[in-house]
Amino acid sequence: MPTPSRPAAGTPLTDREIQVLDGLSRGLSNDDLARELFISPNTVKSHILRLYTKLRARDRGHAVGIGYRTGLLDATAQDWTSA
Repeated sequence: MPTPSRPAAGTPLTDREIQVLDGLSRGLSNDDLARELFISPNTVKSHILRLYTKLRARDRGHAVGIGYRTGLLDATAQDWTSA
């Protein structure tokens, strides 16, 4: 049975989890994401682990790929010129 700390796979993402997924898609580190979102690095890690469970992803790259394929992330919204 899912609990708040262990969500079921396929559960909808929260707004914060989508923000974290967006940061992952931009190549941000956990520390960079924590600074950008005004949360602790440990909280970022918790959000990432929940993303892996909900998306059934094995790592950051896999989560980002799933995000683009499922429409959670929009490639047209990315600024590819500032990399």
